[in-house]
Amino acid sequence: MWKSENDLRKMYVKICWAVQIKKNRSRILTEEYSAVVGFDKLIE
Repeated sequence: MWKSENDLRKMYVKICWAVQIKKNRSRILTEEYSAVVGFDKLIE
């Protein structure tokens, strides 16, 4: 299914990033970082 855990993480970040662009462009980087941290907690 997924080539690696890293591919899955990249896809998750892309989705979150796209949602945040629609919501508030000025917060994209902060939200992207939060998404990565949140995802790392999810897969633990």
